[in-house]
Parts: sequence; C-alpha cells; structure tokens
Amino acid sequence: MERLSVSNCLKPAKIFFKFILDFIENCRSYSFNLLNSQNIISKQYFSYISSFEAQLNSYSPFTLIFFGIFLIFIYYLIKLILNCFASIINFFINIRENIILLAVKLPSQKRKLIETKKVINEEFKKMFKKHFQKIEFYDNKQDYTKVLLKMQKNFSGDNSKIKSGKLTGSVYCVDDQIKYIAGEATKTFLYSNLLHPDIYHYTRYIESELINLGVQLFNGGKDACGLTTNGGTMSILNAVYSYVNRGRKLGIKNPEIIISITAHCAFEKACEVFGVKCIKIPLDKKTYQINLNLVEKNISKNTIMLVGSFPNFPHCLTDDIEKLSQLGLKYKIPLHVDCCLGGFLVAFYDRAGITDIPKFDFRLPGVTSISADLHKYGLCPKGISLLMFSKHEYRRNSFFIYPRWPGGVYITPGFEGSRTGALIAASFAILTSMGKEFYANNAKRLYDVVKKVKEFINNECNLIEVIGDPFICGVSFTGKYIPFFYDKLSEKGFAVNFLNSPSGIGFVFTSANVDRAEEYMKSIKEINDLLNKEKPDKEKPSDTAKLYGLSYTLPLGIATDALENYPDIILDS
Repeated sequence: MERLSVSNCLKPAKIFFKFILDFIENCRSYSFNLLNSQNIISKQYFSYISSFEAQLNSYSPFTLIFFGIFLIFIYYLIKLILNCFASIINFFINIRENIILLAVKLPSQKRKLIETKKVINEEFKKMFKKHFQKIEFYDNKQDYTKVLLKMQKNFSGDNSKIKSGKLTGSVYCVDDQIKYIAGEATKTFLYSNLLHPDIYHYTRYIESELINLGVQLFNGGKDACGLTTNGGTMSILNAVYSYVNRGRKLGIKNPEIIISITAHCAFEKACEVFGVKCIKIPLDKKTYQINLNLVEKNISKNTIMLVGSFPNFPHCLTDDIEKLSQLGLKYKIPLHVDCCLGGFLVAFYDRAGITDIPKFDFRLPGVTSISADLHKYGLCPKGISLLMFSKHEYRRNSFFIYPRWPGGVYITPGFEGSRTGALIAASFAILTSMGKEFYANNAKRLYDVVKKVKEFINNECNLIEVIGDPFICGVSFTGKYIPFFYDKLSEKGFAVNFLNSPSGIGFVFTSANVDRAEEYMKSIKEINDLLNKEKPDKEKPSDTAKLYGLSYTLPLGIATDALENYPDIILDS
C-alpha cells in the first residue's frame, strides 16, 4: 500500500484537474461535428473515464478519502473567506458609523446636530401647524349634532386637499356610490367583533367569503387559504411570524429573511419585533429589480423566507417572481409575494386583456404566501388587507393559541385580537356590488396612463429618466436636479414622493388623481424646459427637500435620532 503523505494525496487532484481540462479541450475539438459524430465523442468520453479510473486505482483508498476531505475543506475555506470578506466590509461600515457617532458627541459637532434637529423639528411643526376648533370633553351630555358639525368643519380643509387630485397614492377612492355602499354596510356591522365568531356568525361567514374571493383572484389551489388583517403592515408581520414559527419547528434558532432594499419597511419592522436577521439585497443596476445572484449567494441554513414585491412602493417596479419561485423550490424556502400596493390591479389583468406580464401569484409553485391590500385598489375603507397562503400548513403557523389563561381559551388567527366586522362587511359589499369588470377597467385605465407617462418622460424630458420599466400604478424618475423638480412640483400643488437611492421623484396614480395625469406631465415638461434655459448655479432646495435628503445622507444612528421627535409632534396636539 502506498505511503500516505500530503504530496501523494495531492496527486489525485492533479490527475482530476488534468482529466477535466483534457476532456474540455477534446470536446471543443469535436464540437464542430457534434450532431454528425456523436459516437466518436462518446468513445472519446469513455476512454477518458477509463483512463481517469485506472490512474485513481493506483492510489490507496485512504489517499482518495483524504483527497475528498481535502476538497470539502477547500470548499468551506473559500466560503469562509468570502463570508469574512463580506463581514470585513460590514465591519468597516460599522466602524465608520461609530466614528461619526463619536464625532458628533464633540461639543462643536453636537451643537451642529442640535441645530439640524431643530431645523427638522421646525419643518415637521410647519406640516402640522393647524389651528382646529377644539371640542371639549364636558361633564354633561352635549348636543351630538353640534359636535358632529364641528368635526365636519375641521375636516373640510383636509377634504379640499383630498379632492385636488394632486396627491400621490394615499387617496384611492373618490367614487360616491362606493362610499355610500361602504357607509351602509359599516352601519350594520359597526359593533360586531371578529374575536367572537361564536356570537357574530354572519360576520365570520363574510370574512371567510372575502378570503375565498381573494384566493380565487390570485389563483390559489384547493388547499389555499388566508386571513384578514387591518392593513399591509399587519399582513407582512403575520407572514413573517408564520415563517418564524415554521423555522422554529425545523430547528432554526437564528432565522434570516432575504428582501430587496426596495421591499416595504414593514419587513424590517417585523424582523425587529421577532429578532430576525434582515438581509437586504441591492438592486440590479439595469433593471432596478432585486439582484437574484446575490439572493442565491445569501441563502443559508437559517433562511426562513424569501420576499419579492409586485410591485414595490418606491419605484412601482416588480421583482422577478418567477426566478425567486425557482430559488424557493430549489432550496425549499417559502416565498412571500408582497402585492399590498397593486394586488387588486394585477389580479384583474387577464380579464382586462393585459397578458404581457410575468406570473406572480399561486400559479407559481414556489409562491407560498401573498399579501394584498383591499383598502388601496380594492377601493375599500382603511384598513383592510388579505394575507393568503398556498397551503393550510403555512397559515397554521400564524395562529396564536393559549389554552391555560385564567380567562379561558384564547385563540386568534393572527396578531390582532378584537376587530370590528364593519371593514370586512364594507369590503365584501363593495367588491360583490362593483363586480370584476369594474376592477378590470380600472386596472386597464391605470396601466395605460402609466405607459403614457413613462414614454412621455423618456421621450420629452432630457434631464430626467424613468427608473426601470414600471407598468402597474406609478412612475418614478431620477436625474440631476431632483430637489428642484420636487420644489417646483410642490409649488404647482402636486404632493409627490421624494425618493432615495437613487435620488428621484415618484408618483402613484389612483382613481383620485388619474384625471390629472396630463397636467402632471405638462408640469414636468415645463420644469425640464426651465432648467434647459437656465440651470441654477447652485441648488437651493426647500427645507422639505433638505429634510428628505438629510434622512438618507446622515448615518443611520444620527438620522434615527434626528427624526425621533416626529411621532411626538403628530401625537401631541
């Protein structure tokens, strides 16, 4: 038997790699007549196999075993080095953040930070500086008609802004008939409680029917199911909670989810709540979709969930759900598709005759859950959303069951406890009253407007360009003079989204603003032409534009600290 040594153990490696190189070279030599001479290549192939086998037989089993272990060691060493390299990059990023955080504690820098916070706080106060007619909480009963009248008067200012048709997203329904349907349904079910299905039998039935309606729209199979929540954030939190519980059952103690940097912030909120590591994947530089190669590289034994958006909120762009589905199947990892924004548009594309879009729903075998908001393009009152699963086994992981509470057995399908049945009833009444054709027409109208705006910006405005290739409900653009565009559009009455990475402006079209599309395009063109005539030597953005810019350019810790007063300002009258 041959002596076991490092040099002898490396000889099989030389033979193996020489075999591979020789085989590739001969395949290249014979490739020109591959179709006509398959038998020649087969003989050549088997001769190499025999030669390779004969040379390996000259080595002891121990040498070959050691060689196999050596290859595995090299594989894990390379993987470790790559992971260390990524960790080193993150380490230096964290060092940079900590150095800046330490620097701002110096007296001079601390004063600057305090001044920055003051500027931000003052801008927030300007946003909410409105003097409303105060309604007192008296000891004795008051005339409710006077109370309601005061409330309606106070709301009238907001109502005028809502009806302007110049708000991006936020307002989805201006149809008086739909509002009437919602109001009438709400009256009947206002004080019903979904926490007590044993009392409110019909409310429970409506909820189950609403879920079935959604599952059918998104092409769920026989085992598909779902639950209702009070909005997209809760649908996302419940989805993550479900997969965290599933991961625990599989022995995953340090769960991770993989999302795009454009995925909704609710995923990061869920990770903070449940102690999950959130791996954020950069965008493909050409398509602005999630980088699939990086998704696959970041999949590990701790990955409990992949996430794709259809579409995302920042750019209204879709991820490649078909490819993500394939990755999910390959690695046996659930895939959640976030359709919260445009779900009740894309679900009607087939009926609307829009066929040139990729698959995104339960028709893809790797898709295990979908979130879709009814209170957006479903035109239902805030807040109502659907979370649907491809199988009951996934939904069961979102249940909370506590049988040992002194108050009795406590069971909820998701996080929420008491919930009014009014929103369920209003949503069911609206959808079944308006019908599929109505929603298909709405989807087609917005699809056509997005296409028109997208082509207009790319063809008529030389200083800006559309981000990616949107087609569902909104258009975002980027360019050099974004703060200038933002301020000028604001002057013209348009409330747009100020975007980061890349710096840009987004506008989401809805039933409430779609009639203003021509005016929006005209305004963009006027600003573009103005800049062509006279470009500002130095941009002087408004305080609002500076505020959005600061939120992204400041280190995360400082930005968070600078913005922490915002909730106080909006909650304290």
